[in-house]
Amino acid sequence: MDFTLDETREELRRLAAELLDREATPERLAAHAAALRAMATLALYALPVAAAGTSEQRAALAPLEGGDEIATGAVREPGGTDPADPRTTARPDGDGYVLDGVKVAVPYAGQAARILVPARVPGAGVGVFAVPAGAPGLTITPQPTGTAEPAGRLSLDGVRAGPEALIGGAPDGAAALALRRYALAGLTATASGVLAGALKLTTEHVRTREQFGRPLATFQAVTMQIGDVYIAGRALDAAMWAAAGGSPRGGTRQTTCWPRPRTA
Repeated sequence: MDFTLDETREELRRLAAELLDREATPERLAAHAAALRAMATLALYALPVAAAGTSEQRAALAPLEGGDEIATGAVREPGGTDPADPRTTARPDGDGYVLDGVKVAVPYAGQAARILVPARVPGAGVGVFAVPAGAPGLTITPQPTGTAEPAGRLSLDGVRAGPEALIGGAPDGAAALALRRYALAGLTATASGVLAGALKLTTEHVRTREQFGRPLATFQAVTMQIGDVYIAGRALDAAMWAAAGGSPRGGTRQTTCWPRPRTA
């Protein structure tokens, strides 16, 4: 299994790293990790829509390019439900749907203009709906997290969504699988980045710090532990590229920590 990037993708990776480095200002790095909106806007909204949305829905991603508008996705429910097997429902009503349910720990929920909401359509399957943050019946309550990034609890009580809000145009589960895959890839990428930053700090510390008159880096036990962390980071990178490279419509076998979705 080879996850080596080709020349074009390697250049994109380098440019993305440079852009994120510029955004990692001293104020944002007070705790050695910058709180950016990439996970919410890219992994939880833009990439799933680009993968599974209609041409009109993909065209509507344009306002996100400048970074002025935030979007996010609601992949968690109380009890840790799989986003491809949600308890939230979308009841058909006329040519649209009525959404009811609860989502938790939604990144940047209070700041987002649009939120992807996976919901089960009775008798059909699972769809993902792009819900405006100000939709009637949608209540967003701030939730504390263990990070510097804001999050919120969504309560959907009779939220109406038109047919244009259904990503891909059908509740066939494809958009929900895409959302799940990119959410996992985004989480893994975040963890990999944090681990890489911690490894860099630790390596510098053991290189310059001395004990018993010797640099810590010369102790075998220390170097073995650093090596273990490096290997763990490479494994995370491989998992991230595997998740990002699969087919949202089921062409690639996917392994996740979520339970298998129910049938419609």
